[in-house]
Amino acid sequence: MNQTMTLSIENFGGIEAAALAITPGLTLLSGTNGAGKTTVLRALAACLRSDTMMPILLDDGKEALLKKESHLLVRGRSGSVTLSSEQGSRRVTWPANTSKGTGVLPGQVAPSRMALGLIDWMTMPQVVRIKTLLETAAKDPSLSSTITREDLDRAVVGERLDPAMIDWAWQVISGHGFDVAHSEATRCLLESTGGWRATTREAYGEEKAKSYLPSGWEADLVSATQESLQQEVQDRREAVEQAIANQSVGAAEAVRIEAVANTSLPDMATLETALAKARISNSDVIAGLQAKLPLLQQEPQTIIDARLAVANCKSRIKSLQAEMAALQSGALRIDGLCPGCGIALAVHDRGAGGTPTRYRLSFPEGTAVDPSQIDCLSAEIDELTAEAGKQDSTISVHSRSVAEQVATIQKELSRAQEAQRQAVHAAEQGIHTAKRQMAEISAAKDRLAEIRAKGSGVSAEEILTLRQASSRSEARLRAWEIKQAADRYAEDARQFAVLKEVTAPAGLRKAKMDTALAGLNGRCAELSAIANWGTVSLTPDADLHYAGRPYVVCSAAEQYRCRVTMQVLLAVIEKSPILLLDGTDILDSSGRLGMVKLLRFTGIPTVLAMTAKRDYASALTTLFDTIFWVQGGQVTQISTAGQQ
Repeated sequence: MNQTMTLSIENFGGIEAAALAITPGLTLLSGTNGAGKTTVLRALAACLRSDTMMPILLDDGKEALLKKESHLLVRGRSGSVTLSSEQGSRRVTWPANTSKGTGVLPGQVAPSRMALGLIDWMTMPQVVRIKTLLETAAKDPSLSSTITREDLDRAVVGERLDPAMIDWAWQVISGHGFDVAHSEATRCLLESTGGWRATTREAYGEEKAKSYLPSGWEADLVSATQESLQQEVQDRREAVEQAIANQSVGAAEAVRIEAVANTSLPDMATLETALAKARISNSDVIAGLQAKLPLLQQEPQTIIDARLAVANCKSRIKSLQAEMAALQSGALRIDGLCPGCGIALAVHDRGAGGTPTRYRLSFPEGTAVDPSQIDCLSAEIDELTAEAGKQDSTISVHSRSVAEQVATIQKELSRAQEAQRQAVHAAEQGIHTAKRQMAEISAAKDRLAEIRAKGSGVSAEEILTLRQASSRSEARLRAWEIKQAADRYAEDARQFAVLKEVTAPAGLRKAKMDTALAGLNGRCAELSAIANWGTVSLTPDADLHYAGRPYVVCSAAEQYRCRVTMQVLLAVIEKSPILLLDGTDILDSSGRLGMVKLLRFTGIPTVLAMTAKRDYASALTTLFDTIFWVQGGQVTQISTAGQQ
């Protein structure tokens, strides 16, 4: 951020009214406890991101206040914060909970919640910290944190995973991220174990599934196939039916069988010809409709000309707006009145070079703007805007017409294709029916021959034996099918369990993070050395150490150094345009000097809040570019760059 931003606060938190010029470099907010320094930082944060309108967060990063509780943020009935710069302005109001305006920072990089000091590294859940490290490291190619398909293949080598399963996992990871992949693997694992339980009617266990055998299982089923077992069942059912039929066949049944046996066979050649014709029916219509669609996508010259006209109008409008702004920039500017004599005053840049560094008050300068010139430019802008709207309308009418024609053709195409499908289905059903009739005729002929060849049926004991053999065959088939299904579910569960572990936060991501961790710790060591602090480092669990000691056993000041180092590290990698730091008074003079050196090194504009007496804050002009004093709901400027 190489520009000045103006922050205006009205009845927000402990601040009744304030206007601050946030300049590039280091800005200090000083004051006693409870004066409103943190409120100013929150006001800044509320305007810098679209999701920080409620700039008070819990340790887990969720908003501490509900929208309906936003009245607690303001003094009186309502309050607002406005942040403006050369890039635009944004205004946030409470309790209306509205945020309006354009971006106030250059470029597309918005400061993260970490950079704005809204969340603390060590208060975030470990899973979130690991995810944040991976996402941050991915923004810097030198840290090599990007996970590739080859990384996934290496992670599951030796696990005997189906290649299609690995393909599925990578498709989810690359399309939706590791968290979704982990969730999907977990869901599929639960479905597989649930399928195993539903199939076996027993509780699932990984070891149990390996040796499971269903009721009715016989040793020879290991080498059996479904086709052979189904044939066995069919043969024994037919044997039972044949035995029953041979036991007693009435005259009426014999007549029926004879009638079926004498039925004429269907004409299969005619049916096959009908099927072939059905498969090409409507082909010309379908091809013709499909050929029309690409032609509709080609825009006529009138529409191309309309788009060009819109672009020219917008370009001219932009030029006229710049000309109008240039005229208005020379207008007489009055920024306030002298509190002593009431004379109008203006703020003018007195710094050297292109970057403002110090400001002083002077009498207003400028010239009056000719209203007629502004009116003329405004009128031309209105004409161009109307013309652009007219051309846009022409484009819209054409687009709607094309969309309607495409919809009509697609409906006709769907009807033609459906008609073809129905014709094919009807022809296939005719062939299927004919084949069934042929099978019935053949079976009737065989049965009729058996009836004529035998004069008496089998005994009841023989039929009972055949029934028992048929039941045993059905039980064998059922046991084989249950075993096959259970094994499939068990194997799926094993593979999904592997993928669940690999996609978990502590899986492949953590392994990859360990690779990036060395690079991140190198950056931390560099930043710590610049600040002349003990070395801050990250553990594999994303915890912090200070000079080799765990964060939890460090002093409050050492813990603060850890947090600041992480905040600066992530901000530098993310290329954050601004940093907000609160509670810097916890550091002694040496610690604050190191922090200032660190922030100067990063070059990131920073706003810091520190509890201090006014005379002490006034003595820090050599360290900070701008110093403000916060007291009694008001904010006053103590010094700016260039003042002694």
